[in-house]
Amino acid sequence: NTTDSDINLEGCLIRDNDSDSHMIDSSLIVPSLGYAVLARNDDSDLNGGVNVDYVYSGMDLANAADEVILVCNDTVIDSVEYDGGPDFPNPTGASMILADPVLDNNVGANWCISTSFFGDGDLGTPGAVNDSCVEEPEPEDTIISGCKYNDINNNGQIDEGEEKLGGWTIVLEKQNGEDWEQVTSAITPQEGENQGCYLFDGLEAGNYRVSESMAGQAGWIQTYPGSLSYIVSIDENETLSDIDFANYLSCTDNDGDGYAVEGGDCGLIDSDDNNPDVNPGVEEICDNGIDDDSDGNVDGDDSDCQVSPPVSGGGGSVVIFGLTVFNEKNEEVLTDTVTVTWFTNIPATSRVVYDTVFHSTLNDPPNYGYAFSITEDVNKVTFHTVIIIGLTPNTTYFWRAISHSSPPEILGRELTFTTGNVQEEGIEEEAEEISLEEIEKGLKEIGDRIETLRAEIEIISPQVPTETPVVETEAEEIEEEIEEEIEEEIEEEEEEEEEVITAEAEEEGGLGFNQFLAAIGGIFNLKDFSGNLFWILLLALVALFILFYLTKKGIKKEDENTWLILITAAAISVIMAFLMQYYWILFFPIILLIILLFFGKRKKEEEKKKRPFF
Repeated sequence: NTTDSDINLEGCLIRDNDSDSHMIDSSLIVPSLGYAVLARNDDSDLNGGVNVDYVYSGMDLANAADEVILVCNDTVIDSVEYDGGPDFPNPTGASMILADPVLDNNVGANWCISTSFFGDGDLGTPGAVNDSCVEEPEPEDTIISGCKYNDINNNGQIDEGEEKLGGWTIVLEKQNGEDWEQVTSAITPQEGENQGCYLFDGLEAGNYRVSESMAGQAGWIQTYPGSLSYIVSIDENETLSDIDFANYLSCTDNDGDGYAVEGGDCGLIDSDDNNPDVNPGVEEICDNGIDDDSDGNVDGDDSDCQVSPPVSGGGGSVVIFGLTVFNEKNEEVLTDTVTVTWFTNIPATSRVVYDTVFHSTLNDPPNYGYAFSITEDVNKVTFHTVIIIGLTPNTTYFWRAISHSSPPEILGRELTFTTGNVQEEGIEEEAEEISLEEIEKGLKEIGDRIETLRAEIEIISPQVPTETPVVETEAEEIEEEIEEEIEEEIEEEEEEEEEVITAEAEEEGGLGFNQFLAAIGGIFNLKDFSGNLFWILLLALVALFILFYLTKKGIKKEDENTWLILITAAAISVIMAFLMQYYWILFFPIILLIILLFFGKRKKEEEKKKRPFF
């Protein structure tokens, strides 16, 4: 009876879930905070030496599974359903006891076996307090024990109600001369009845030092004991308890954002405790060079800023997370140099491996089977440009882009390029090096040289009068040769410019106004007469006009228009062929002439047939 009043069980029913039952038909007082013993037999010589308060009948308690139910005034006061094992104890010669009256007596783990002897030698405590279900370890030589507490009010004392802390390491050292040698250590349990406590047993007598390890306990400050450790001396079979420790959790939050710099039990680490806008509770800003969310990654290295390129799918697109290499290109390929580019979805390093053979499979890093590699550019970017130098002209190469933001490296697809020919490119470069400014400079130098020669001629002419005309003649010849060379170079440059203008016009689908004027001006360039198809056809056109004029009187009226059409078509064809550089147009007037001659001949034959014979 756990109440403050006596309880009379008279009229209450004891039963099980089957047919067994017994009605208490006489007074049975259970005193306040006391016990009452019920048994089937009150003869101590037969029941094992038990003093009985009430004898019942009609109830059999099975050794296997059974139930005991107490009903008073049609109300179930309490009940227990035991299984005789495996959940409940199933002893022989001992009673089964509830560890604590407040526990649920239908849970087998809350029961244990009595350890105290009574009467004739069985185990139990009828009419008295139950034995403890907690097994006390028997001392083996010496025991040192204690607990670890949270000194929540930071007063340097262990106050009632302060929590015991699990997960702390307590270290035991033994004195050996002037040195301390670690004997063992224990970690305080996180839960259970021994939460936050430790015990060292089986020790030898001697001097010991007991301390706590602060490793991994950021933010905690030890407040008890004041000496930070205990030094104790114990004898054999002696137990030293209450060797306790207490700590206070101190979290530094200078900027008041709710996050501390210590980490550990203080929570996530604030990487900048003087800036309330920087803490683990904010999102990363991707372009300010600051680790805003305090996760150790800045801007593009942070997962918040990593957006991968979409990959086309059947019904839309999906996003690939992590580093991706894409859009690799050959930008500029020369004889011994190439510029390649690619993109990555997040800032990453730049490196290229290349070879003169195709690689269907990859080998081990760093070059993955490729013969050559450039030095990695550790600057992290999303658009990568790499220049590969020292290549062999007129050679085909295979290459792959390699980038990494954090390990591992990511390789792109294999691309190929072929370097140019040295001789061809050298001709182009040589042609491009000549400019009008250089020609003018050369003319000035030549003029200065001629003046120098003339001055020398004047100086030496009195002494060698017979040679003066020869020198002057040589100077004049040199001057004429140089002028001719310069004129030829200028003409060549003008021709090249005209060819460039014509090529640009063909690419754009026609000629602009300036190109049209240049083409008209080219018509009057008589120096291109030799071997020029245009001029030949132009002369043919003029010849047609002369022929028409000379034979005009002999041409019939009806044929005069035909000749005019032919001459006009020839003139238009010649002009269009020159302006548009489409020389096949020149065949149009020739075909037209053949057609006209053919029909003219047929017409004459028909007229001849119609003439009378008289």
